[in-house]
Amino acid sequence: MPRAHGLDKQPALAKPAPGYEGGAQIEMTEDEARALVASRAWHHRFEIFPGVVTPGRYDPQFLLDKLALPDDLNGARVIDIGTSNGFFARELHKRGADVHAVDYRDKTATGFAIMEQLYGQPIPFTHANIYDIPDLGVFDYALCLGVIYHVPDIARAIDVLYKLTRPGGVVFIESYFEEFGVELPLARYFAADTLGGDPTNFWAPNIACIRALLDDAGFSVTGEIDRWGDRCLVRGESRARSKKFAIAYKARTPQDTPR
Repeated sequence: MPRAHGLDKQPALAKPAPGYEGGAQIEMTEDEARALVASRAWHHRFEIFPGVVTPGRYDPQFLLDKLALPDDLNGARVIDIGTSNGFFARELHKRGADVHAVDYRDKTATGFAIMEQLYGQPIPFTHANIYDIPDLGVFDYALCLGVIYHVPDIARAIDVLYKLTRPGGVVFIESYFEEFGVELPLARYFAADTLGGDPTNFWAPNIACIRALLDDAGFSVTGEIDRWGDRCLVRGESRARSKKFAIAYKARTPQDTPR
């Protein structure tokens, strides 16, 4: 790899910083790592290599802390949908989880591939829209962080999450939300790019809406719902499939008719 800015430092065996357990030692200098990071735009801000922090818009460590997942995830399967730069995928892989990352953008476009290179270990990755995720089996934990307000059909996305989560498994949904002064489940649709100038923003659900969708899909909302500013984190435990969603996305038979 060319050295950044003509610096003549010799490649050294990088020693992972505290907390980098699970990664592998790689031959790269800090300057080379910085040059690699500078080649991409970043969403997450985190230490990607000892002494090198990505220039992302927000630090996701607080959200990882809110998930309150076990420190030891050996034997657990985790899917990270909307993985972006791969911060959550990497951190849970460090804890021993069998992690599968998914994003609608290719990993070379987001920094995920750079994260893998600097981490020193590959993490399975699928380039797919949430509606097109192939059969990957079922998972103990499904992360869907900052995704559902970006999709045109939230109910269908939650249906996908249900199918990916084993019975008794847990889904984590983090989202933008709005409250409308009533207890009814509601969501506001954003035409064109009227939310933040971003045409990928479709909906602003309220928390009652997220809770109702999870309940109807077959999840029991567990624990406190975390709120900070206009964001929330909701946890759901997978239980028996609901009839409502069992018939929602297929041609009905006489046995399916709810009345």
